Amino acid sequence: MIWLYSSRLRATLKLTWEIFFCFFADRFPKLLYTMRSGNKILLWLYFIFLGLGLSRCHQPADKGPVTKSQHDLVKINDTVESKMVWMPGNTFNMGSYDPSFTDARPQHIVSVKGFWMDDHEVTNAEFLKFVKATNYKTIAERNLDPKDFPGVPVENLVPGSILFVSPKHPVALDNPAQWWRYIPGASWQHPEGSASSITGKENLPVVHICYEDAVAFASWAGKRLPTEAEWEYAATGGTTVQEYYWGVELKPNGHWIANIFQGDFPMNDKGEDGFIGIAPVKSYAPNKFGLYDMDGNVWEWCNDFYRPDYYTVSPVADPKGPADSYDPDEPGAIKRVQRGGSFICSDQYCLRYKWGSRGKGEVKSASNNLGFRCVKDGDSSMKAVQTVSSIQVSLPIFTDPHQVANTRAKCIRPSCCKTILALHSSLRSVR
Repeated sequence: MIWLYSSRLRATLKLTWEIFFCFFADRFPKLLYTMRSGNKILLWLYFIFLGLGLSRCHQPADKGPVTKSQHDLVKINDTVESKMVWMPGNTFNMGSYDPSFTDARPQHIVSVKGFWMDDHEVTNAEFLKFVKATNYKTIAERNLDPKDFPGVPVENLVPGSILFVSPKHPVALDNPAQWWRYIPGASWQHPEGSASSITGKENLPVVHICYEDAVAFASWAGKRLPTEAEWEYAATGGTTVQEYYWGVELKPNGHWIANIFQGDFPMNDKGEDGFIGIAPVKSYAPNKFGLYDMDGNVWEWCNDFYRPDYYTVSPVADPKGPADSYDPDEPGAIKRVQRGGSFICSDQYCLRYKWGSRGKGEVKSASNNLGFRCVKDGDSSMKAVQTVSSIQVSLPIFTDPHQVANTRAKCIRPSCCKTILALHSSLRSVR
């Protein structure tokens, strides 16, 4: 039986049949004449073989065996329209008046030139196209260098990334290692670990993306990462300063309009906004510029280095960020700005999805709540521009007496994979 189904036999039979079909097909009239008064069985056999031959002619060419990765590619279906929205240049008030956001003060006047911005975060389907075209391997998929992880056993240095994992009991909010885990095999295409995949998650934002990965995609796409000033201007939607980018109320008309954490953090996300964890892009209404998910869902990389004191020296015209990075919480780490908050932002813990607030991340670290979107330089001649009036300052009223609580304002989270990996390596081996 094995011999009957061998590839060599199949090829021989295929060639024999094609020779037979090509020889007799153009002799049909003569054959029909000689058989019309003869053996009808031979005539019927001819028609059967003729039909099989024609069906074979319409089959697609054999492209060879399909590998597992190719099977995975077939399942990916990008159903979300990708477009860029024109952001007309303007002047606005950047930063926050909230006293708890010390690194987002003082609020200051900034002018930005016009630019194009992706209307939603880069999705799994879009990132897959990039990887398929370039064979790019993200940092989370690469081998780890022991020199970058002093004190971590070599057997624990396996490729992976950080995941938010809800603990099963109440925990103190000053130790993020209780809800963050370094998961071997976690990456953009295996977002929950090596046994998971992005099949069926094509329209979710791609996550486990380091700064270098985001820059590589943007360069391939002919785009770039936004500056922090560009990102904040786009998030405002052309409105005046408010407590939230969408307005003054957390739930306008009783509805959640961003994907954040509801319930007792970090144990129980009730999913009142419709999602527990990441939501597909465009699940909520866009802002007045036509941009989706500028609040919550996943953090987004900006191109600027992070310094908590930069706003005191920021120029007015198109600021590009400081020349280097410095974070007093981790002085040796090189960090870039992250914006927008994520699905685990909660008023019990992390407030940094609010207007003007800032995030930060070590450039070679990623997590399952970190993605990005791109921008592109351009001018108004590329599209009819709707003029947005200059944004005026209006001071929000903060009525929550606990709003300035240090833990919630600082939004303690794993800005560095090294920290989480070292913490968990001291407890148990990575499997």
